[in-house]
Amino acid sequence: MNNGSTQLYTQMQEDINGLLMHCKCETSMIEGCFNIVIRYWSKIKKCLETHLFSNETEEIYFFKNIKPLFTGAIEYYTLHYQAILFKPSNDTNALVAYWMHELKRVEKFYARHKEFYQYYSSGQCHMDDIYFTRASNTSKEFCNKRTDVNTTTSHDHIVACIIAYQKYYKYVEAELEILLQSNTKEYQQQYYPCTIFFTLSSHRFSFFHKLMNPQPKLLLHAR
Repeated sequence: MNNGSTQLYTQMQEDINGLLMHCKCETSMIEGCFNIVIRYWSKIKKCLETHLFSNETEEIYFFKNIKPLFTGAIEYYTLHYQAILFKPSNDTNALVAYWMHELKRVEKFYARHKEFYQYYSSGQCHMDDIYFTRASNTSKEFCNKRTDVNTTTSHDHIVACIIAYQKYYKYVEAELEILLQSNTKEYQQQYYPCTIFFTLSSHRFSFFHKLMNPQPKLLLHAR
Protein backbone atom coordinates (compact mmCIF):
# COMPACT_ATOMS: atom_id res chain seq x y z
CA MET A 1 0.00 0.00 0.00
CA ASN A 2 2.71 2.47 1.00
CA ASN A 3 4.95 1.73 -1.98
CA GLY A 4 2.05 1.91 -4.41
CA SER A 5 0.81 5.17 -2.91
CA THR A 6 4.28 6.69 -3.16
CA GLN A 7 4.43 5.78 -6.85
CA LEU A 8 1.02 7.35 -7.41
CA TYR A 9 2.19 10.51 -5.65
CA THR A 10 5.16 10.74 -8.00
CA GLN A 11 2.86 10.30 -11.01
CA MET A 12 0.51 12.93 -9.61
CA GLN A 13 3.34 15.44 -9.29
CA GLU A 14 4.37 14.77 -12.88
CA ASP A 15 0.79 15.40 -14.05
CA ILE A 16 0.63 18.64 -12.05
CA ASN A 17 3.98 19.85 -13.41
CA GLY A 18 2.81 19.08 -16.94
CA LEU A 19 -0.33 21.15 -16.38
CA LEU A 20 1.62 24.07 -14.92
CA MET A 21 3.84 24.21 -18.00
CA HIS A 22 0.91 24.80 -20.34
CA CYS A 23 -1.75 26.52 -18.24
CA LYS A 24 -1.48 30.31 -18.04
CA CYS A 25 -4.79 31.13 -16.34
CA GLU A 26 -4.49 30.95 -12.55
CA THR A 27 -8.08 29.85 -12.00
CA SER A 28 -7.87 27.12 -14.64
CA MET A 29 -4.53 26.02 -13.21
CA ILE A 30 -5.94 25.61 -9.71
CA GLU A 31 -9.03 23.79 -10.96
CA GLY A 32 -6.88 21.47 -13.06
CA CYS A 33 -4.47 20.70 -10.22
CA PHE A 34 -7.35 20.11 -7.83
CA ASN A 35 -8.97 17.63 -10.21
CA ILE A 36 -5.67 15.80 -10.68
CA VAL A 37 -5.19 15.40 -6.94
CA ILE A 38 -8.79 14.28 -6.42
CA ARG A 39 -8.37 11.65 -9.13
CA TYR A 40 -5.26 10.16 -7.55
CA TRP A 41 -6.55 10.35 -4.00
CA SER A 42 -9.77 8.60 -5.07
CA LYS A 43 -7.71 5.67 -6.34
CA ILE A 44 -5.90 5.34 -3.03
CA LYS A 45 -9.03 5.83 -0.98
CA LYS A 46 -10.81 3.05 -2.83
CA CYS A 47 -7.96 0.64 -2.09
CA LEU A 48 -7.74 1.83 1.51
CA GLU A 49 -11.36 0.94 2.23
CA THR A 50 -10.56 -2.78 1.99
CA HIS A 51 -6.80 -2.82 2.58
CA LEU A 52 -5.37 -4.57 5.64
CA PHE A 53 -2.01 -3.19 6.75
CA SER A 54 0.49 -5.85 7.68
CA ASN A 55 1.21 -4.19 11.02
CA GLU A 56 0.56 -1.06 13.05
CA THR A 57 3.85 0.54 11.97
CA GLU A 58 2.83 0.38 8.33
CA GLU A 59 -0.57 1.88 9.12
CA ILE A 60 0.95 4.73 11.15
CA TYR A 61 3.40 5.53 8.36
CA PHE A 62 0.61 5.73 5.80
CA PHE A 63 -1.63 8.04 7.79
CA LYS A 64 1.21 10.19 9.12
CA ASN A 65 3.36 10.54 6.01
CA ILE A 66 1.57 9.44 2.85
CA LYS A 67 -2.13 10.26 3.04
CA PRO A 68 -1.47 13.89 4.07
CA LEU A 69 0.55 14.43 0.89
CA PHE A 70 -2.64 13.94 -1.12
CA THR A 71 -5.19 15.45 1.25
CA GLY A 72 -2.80 18.31 2.01
CA ALA A 73 -2.68 19.13 -1.70
CA ILE A 74 -6.49 19.12 -1.78
CA GLU A 75 -6.55 21.52 1.17
CA TYR A 76 -3.98 23.81 -0.45
CA TYR A 77 -5.75 24.10 -3.79
CA THR A 78 -9.00 24.76 -1.92
CA LEU A 79 -7.34 27.59 0.02
CA HIS A 80 -5.73 28.97 -3.14
CA TYR A 81 -8.99 28.87 -5.09
CA GLN A 82 -10.93 30.58 -2.31
CA ALA A 83 -8.22 33.24 -2.07
CA ILE A 84 -8.43 34.30 -5.71
CA LEU A 85 -12.21 33.96 -5.70
CA PHE A 86 -12.74 36.41 -2.84
CA LYS A 87 -9.77 38.77 -3.13
CA PRO A 88 -10.55 42.41 -4.00
CA SER A 89 -9.79 43.57 -7.52
CA ASN A 90 -8.01 46.79 -8.57
CA ASP A 91 -7.83 48.15 -5.03
CA THR A 92 -4.31 47.98 -3.65
CA ASN A 93 -5.31 49.12 -0.18
CA ALA A 94 -7.97 46.40 0.05
CA LEU A 95 -5.59 43.79 -1.38
CA VAL A 96 -2.93 44.51 1.23
CA ALA A 97 -5.53 44.23 3.99
CA TYR A 98 -6.89 41.02 2.44
CA TRP A 99 -3.53 39.24 2.28
CA MET A 100 -2.58 40.43 5.76
CA HIS A 101 -5.81 38.88 7.00
CA GLU A 102 -4.87 35.61 5.28
CA LEU A 103 -1.50 35.62 7.05
CA LYS A 104 -3.34 35.98 10.34
CA ARG A 105 -5.50 33.04 9.30
CA VAL A 106 -2.36 30.92 9.04
CA GLU A 107 -1.12 32.20 12.38
CA LYS A 108 -4.41 31.27 14.06
CA PHE A 109 -4.24 27.74 12.68
CA TYR A 110 -0.79 27.13 14.16
CA ALA A 111 -1.77 28.72 17.45
CA ARG A 112 -4.83 26.47 17.63
CA HIS A 113 -2.76 23.34 16.98
CA LYS A 114 0.49 24.43 18.60
CA GLU A 115 0.88 21.40 20.86
CA PHE A 116 0.34 18.86 18.09
CA TYR A 117 2.48 20.83 15.64
CA GLN A 118 5.40 20.76 18.07
CA TYR A 119 4.91 17.02 18.49
CA TYR A 120 4.75 16.42 14.74
CA SER A 121 7.52 18.76 13.59
CA SER A 122 9.98 17.58 16.25
CA GLY A 123 9.71 13.99 15.02
CA GLN A 124 8.15 12.56 18.17
CA CYS A 125 6.30 9.27 17.81
CA HIS A 126 5.18 8.13 21.28
CA MET A 127 1.56 9.14 20.54
CA ASP A 128 1.47 7.87 16.95
CA ASP A 129 -0.58 4.80 17.81
CA ILE A 130 -3.32 7.13 19.07
CA TYR A 131 -3.04 9.84 16.43
CA PHE A 132 -2.54 7.71 13.32
CA THR A 133 -4.34 4.40 13.67
CA ARG A 134 -7.96 3.69 12.86
CA ALA A 135 -8.33 1.56 15.98
CA SER A 136 -8.37 4.83 17.93
CA ASN A 137 -11.48 6.07 16.07
CA THR A 138 -13.78 5.08 18.89
CA SER A 139 -14.95 8.29 20.52
CA LYS A 140 -18.41 9.61 19.76
CA GLU A 141 -16.91 13.05 19.11
CA PHE A 142 -14.64 11.64 16.41
CA CYS A 143 -17.38 9.60 14.78
CA ASN A 144 -19.61 12.67 14.62
CA LYS A 145 -16.87 14.65 12.87
CA ARG A 146 -15.57 11.96 10.54
CA THR A 147 -18.11 9.71 8.87
CA ASP A 148 -15.52 7.74 6.89
CA VAL A 149 -13.73 6.07 9.81
CA ASN A 150 -12.23 3.39 7.56
CA THR A 151 -10.02 5.89 5.72
CA THR A 152 -9.39 8.47 8.44
CA THR A 153 -7.55 8.80 11.74
CA SER A 154 -7.94 11.48 14.37
CA HIS A 155 -4.94 13.58 13.32
CA ASP A 156 -4.01 12.89 9.68
CA HIS A 157 -6.24 15.78 8.62
CA ILE A 158 -4.27 18.16 10.85
CA VAL A 159 -1.04 17.02 9.18
CA ALA A 160 -2.68 17.66 5.81
CA CYS A 161 -3.58 21.18 6.92
CA ILE A 162 -0.03 21.78 8.15
CA ILE A 163 1.26 20.88 4.68
CA ALA A 164 -1.40 23.03 3.03
CA TYR A 165 -0.79 26.07 5.22
CA GLN A 166 2.97 25.82 4.70
CA LYS A 167 2.47 26.23 0.97
CA TYR A 168 -0.37 28.74 1.31
CA TYR A 169 1.70 30.95 3.59
CA LYS A 170 4.44 31.16 0.98
CA TYR A 171 1.87 32.00 -1.70
CA VAL A 172 0.33 34.81 0.40
CA GLU A 173 3.74 36.15 1.33
CA ALA A 174 4.69 36.28 -2.35
CA GLU A 175 1.48 38.13 -3.22
CA LEU A 176 2.18 40.74 -0.56
CA GLU A 177 5.76 41.18 -1.68
CA ILE A 178 4.61 41.73 -5.28
CA LEU A 179 2.19 44.41 -4.08
CA LEU A 180 4.82 46.21 -2.06
CA GLN A 181 7.46 46.04 -4.77
CA SER A 182 5.21 47.07 -7.65
CA ASN A 183 3.82 50.24 -6.11
CA THR A 184 5.41 53.67 -5.99
CA LYS A 185 7.64 54.97 -3.24
CA GLU A 186 4.82 57.30 -2.24
CA TYR A 187 2.48 54.34 -1.75
CA GLN A 188 5.03 52.42 0.29
CA GLN A 189 5.51 55.45 2.54
CA GLN A 190 1.75 55.77 2.92
CA TYR A 191 1.51 52.14 3.99
CA TYR A 192 4.70 52.09 6.00
CA PRO A 193 3.24 49.69 8.61
CA CYS A 194 3.09 47.01 5.92
CA THR A 195 6.75 47.62 5.08
CA ILE A 196 7.59 47.32 8.74
CA PHE A 197 5.84 43.96 8.74
CA PHE A 198 8.30 42.65 6.15
CA THR A 199 11.44 44.30 7.49
CA LEU A 200 11.54 45.23 11.17
CA SER A 201 9.29 42.49 12.58
CA SER A 202 11.96 39.85 12.05
CA HIS A 203 11.01 38.02 15.21
CA ARG A 204 7.56 37.28 13.77
CA PHE A 205 8.98 36.12 10.46
CA SER A 206 11.53 33.97 12.29
CA PHE A 207 8.67 32.29 14.11
CA PHE A 208 6.74 31.67 10.90
CA HIS A 209 9.73 30.42 8.94
CA LYS A 210 10.44 27.85 11.64
CA LEU A 211 6.83 26.72 11.36
CA MET A 212 6.98 26.61 7.58
CA ASN A 213 10.14 24.48 7.49
CA PRO A 214 9.60 21.67 9.98
CA GLN A 215 12.26 19.10 10.68
CA PRO A 216 12.51 16.27 10.02
CA LYS A 217 11.16 16.52 6.48
CA LEU A 218 8.58 14.08 5.18
CA LEU A 219 10.01 10.88 3.81
CA LEU A 220 8.46 9.36 0.71
CA HIS A 221 9.77 5.83 1.09
CA ALA A 222 7.82 3.22 2.94
CA ARG A 223 9.21 1.47 5.94
